[in-house]
Amino acid sequence: MTTNRGSDITANDATSATCRSQPREPYDHVVLALRGAGTTVWDWDLATNRVFFSPNFREMLGYTDVEWDRIISVSLKLIVHPDDLAGHLASIDAAKAGQSIDIEQRFRRADGGYQWFRTTAHAFRNAEGRVVRLAGCAVDIERLKQAELRVAEQELRVRDIAERAPVGFFHFDIKGRFTLVNRRVSEITGLSHEEIVDRPWVAILPAEQRERILRDWETRDAAELTYREEYQIAHASGARLWVVCHVQPVIDATGRATGCVGSLTDISDIKQAQEQLRRAKEEAEAASRAKSDFLATMSHEIRTPMNGIIGMTGLLLDTDLSADQRDSAQTIRESAESLLAIINDILDLSKMEAGRLDLEIADFALDDLARSVTDIVMPSARAKGLSLRVDIDPSVPARLHGDAGRIRQVMLNLASNAVKFTDRGSVTLRLVKDAFQPADSAGPIALRCAVVDTGIGIAANDRARLFEKFTQVDSSIARRFGGTGLGLSIARELVSLMGGTIGVDSTPGLGSTFWFVLPLQHARTVELPATRDQRLDTRDHDRQPAPLRPLRVLVAEDNPTNQKVAVRILERLGHRVDMAASGIEAVEAVKMLPYDIVLMDVQMPDMDGLQATRAIRQLDGGRAKVPIVAMTANVLGDIVARCRDAGMNGYVAKPFNVRELVAAMAAALPGAGAAAQPASVRKPEAVPVLDRGMVDELVEHIGFDDSVNVMRDAERAIPGRASRVAASRDDPGQLARAGHDLASTAATAGLLELSALGQSIEQMCMAGDAAAARNAADQVDAAVARALAALRGFIAGGAAQGDRFSEGEIVSH
Repeated sequence: MTTNRGSDITANDATSATCRSQPREPYDHVVLALRGAGTTVWDWDLATNRVFFSPNFREMLGYTDVEWDRIISVSLKLIVHPDDLAGHLASIDAAKAGQSIDIEQRFRRADGGYQWFRTTAHAFRNAEGRVVRLAGCAVDIERLKQAELRVAEQELRVRDIAERAPVGFFHFDIKGRFTLVNRRVSEITGLSHEEIVDRPWVAILPAEQRERILRDWETRDAAELTYREEYQIAHASGARLWVVCHVQPVIDATGRATGCVGSLTDISDIKQAQEQLRRAKEEAEAASRAKSDFLATMSHEIRTPMNGIIGMTGLLLDTDLSADQRDSAQTIRESAESLLAIINDILDLSKMEAGRLDLEIADFALDDLARSVTDIVMPSARAKGLSLRVDIDPSVPARLHGDAGRIRQVMLNLASNAVKFTDRGSVTLRLVKDAFQPADSAGPIALRCAVVDTGIGIAANDRARLFEKFTQVDSSIARRFGGTGLGLSIARELVSLMGGTIGVDSTPGLGSTFWFVLPLQHARTVELPATRDQRLDTRDHDRQPAPLRPLRVLVAEDNPTNQKVAVRILERLGHRVDMAASGIEAVEAVKMLPYDIVLMDVQMPDMDGLQATRAIRQLDGGRAKVPIVAMTANVLGDIVARCRDAGMNGYVAKPFNVRELVAAMAAALPGAGAAAQPASVRKPEAVPVLDRGMVDELVEHIGFDDSVNVMRDAERAIPGRASRVAASRDDPGQLARAGHDLASTAATAGLLELSALGQSIEQMCMAGDAAAARNAADQVDAAVARALAALRGFIAGGAAQGDRFSEGEIVSH
């Protein structure tokens, strides 16, 4: 406690010494009690200006006796927190005036921190009524203050979360009146916070539902006031929107409900989407039913006269006819039979869509079934010179239990398609047990039927559509081979109906394998649960990665197989590749030649990839900065971190994935990851139109004839690439892609000027400089003219000389 500076409180040394040297038992008990309660007492004689503090006050603040006496001898306000000092002084003045005080303030501890105390004081007066003494206590409330701070921070976080939440939150008391709502409730209802608070919570409910909900609530116990319902409400603007409202009771320690909390969520978009989906589903189902009914009716109507046509034509063929007449009649019958086959397909499809197609399960001989299929397609196969055979694995039972007619229908469809789409080679009907079933299994089997051909094959992106109704790969298939596109969709439905799976594996130009797997029982046995269907093992077909510019690449790899894989991948991507079989060779190679990038195996003899990388980073000049990508079969966090610490720029996992390899190389090259900067168009005089050094290397690697073919391919492709640039001039996204494609095509043929121009266009678009990109695009036509002239000069000159050029680079003027 303090007074004015001229009358600061000082301790009575003699009194203090007496207290310390002559403790009394009651006094000690009091001190112990105060210490245990975290409380200190004080007494201030205003007449003598002497103050007394119980010793635990000094102890709580951590001061020594000497430090404490020094503080008291100067002023207690020395250890009052600056922010609390004004209140401290004002409270003393109030106490001297006879008022009782009760304040919270902070005192500085010996360690420099501050501690909260609640200080109270009472004034004592003499006979004349003058205040002569102040006495009180100071209670340690540091923990309370810290708890209050944590509660305040937690409350602030909760309020912040509630305000930011995309869902409306609210609270109402036991009387049903809102006490708290967040911002989202106001947004959903269109009412301000003031318009909502203190109103009945049912005010946000639709008027037509309030009475029902209130009546429902009145019948419940207070602790069971749980509510969830979806309904439409009217926004203050008049708009109607769907919401879902959740309400839960707030229960106190006695089990009594003190109010409720709830949430309000706008689900208008969900409701709209559900309604659209419902309408679309109903429309689709109605259209499907109408289509099926129409097709079924028309098929039946056509089938009757078709039978007459086929029957009468057969009778006609049994009579004496001239050669021309017999040929015409035969054509009529074949055409009618083809049409009837289509009608039968349509009938099957209609039955399946209507759920009216039933299976006829019985024993059958598998080899007889297979032979009946090949007997039908044999004439067509023989007419095309195809080899047709049946291959039944010995482990497959001779007799099985199933719907032989439907199995034959699927087999026949696949075999007929195979013959139809195969011009040379063979068609094989192969029947085996499922690959995951033991060969000696006596239980139910999974029969795999595969039709293998050497036909035209099917591209990966076309396979998924093959089993859709009325679908063929493209319109040219129907024109060339005929058909409606129904056969495979019917086969899929039949196989599914029999509990199996169907699929296709194919390589364009090499052939296809259409297969299906069916769970079947042995003949004349009690039917047992079917075995698990085989799952089709589909493989991802990586898209061709975006090409990099041609690079000079060093591959450091000691495994010969991995060397071949890396070299073939990189050369196929257009890069020039050198090999190093160890880390030592890699370091020496980098010393000798300026590589664009190094692909470094981590584990190699003599010097591993990490050591080699560190050695390269110690080289003089720019070669120390060559990008290095680790090639490792171990990509755990530890090895990745070690590669990074050694100075590598990235890594790619073994076995190699082309897309991942290109991505890793692209990321490691200079400029990767940095924001694209506007690129200026290179001046034509500074860039060669045709890099003769690259052309010479191309001729050296693949020969003159193949090099000329590369040049001619570029000559044919470049005008189209240039046209795309012109057409995309006002669309930065399309223009960037067009510039990239132009640069890639030009680089393949060594046309550096045109390639640089394409790269500039792409970079300018990426940097957002559309005006500069358009300006560069305007220069493409002239650059293309120079490039084509250079190409034609190379081709003509090479044809005349019969060997490679060596005069140097062709430069634009």
